[in-house]
Amino acid sequence: MGATLTSINTVLSGLPIATPTQFNKTVAATATPEALVATPTYVQKAYIFPLKGVRTANTGNVYLGVTSANDTQPWLLTPSTTPIVIEAPLGRKINLAAFYVDVATAGDGVVVWYW
Repeated sequence: MGATLTSINTVLSGLPIATPTQFNKTVAATATPEALVATPTYVQKAYIFPLKGVRTANTGNVYLGVTSANDTQPWLLTPSTTPIVIEAPLGRKINLAAFYVDVATAGDGVVVWYW
């Protein structure tokens, strides 16, 4: 068992490290969707929580989508929604800058974990 675990750890130590990162995104005004991030941010996987801050619940609904026009973000996140997961297919990455957040209540938003 010990030799097998050592062999596995040796193989794994050569792989690139995926460092988790998190940020908050709040939207200042209703009817004005904002990009999730301002610059291209390529990720393998992201968890999106319906929170305006870490440990701070939203007042209203938040919507996520890939278009910037008002009322065109189809993914509904209510204040009690569990986190959603966006994951790239194997060998690919997703650009978080392609996503837009719209809010029903100004100042609400999302918390994003990614790597």
